[in-house]
Amino acid sequence: MSFEIRNGTLKRWLPENSETKALIPDEVKEIGQGAFKDCVLLEYVELPESVESISPYAFKGCTALESVVIPESVSMIGG
Repeated sequence: MSFEIRNGTLKRWLPENSETKALIPDEVKEIGQGAFKDCVLLEYVELPESVESISPYAFKGCTALESVVIPESVSMIGG
């Protein structure tokens, strides 16, 4: 799996082949707007304790998404 990360913000998850799970690296502090947009095969996301916020529409169009592990460190979740 590959990630586009800038200044601690996950801008985009770039799945390889038909990946269905995303394990976010510890360097990420924020999940950016549309970071997983239209990842229709994505089923599971695990966020590390370093994540503090999830921007609006981060998972828009993720029709197969079943589970997102959100740590207690997250204090803001957008719409």
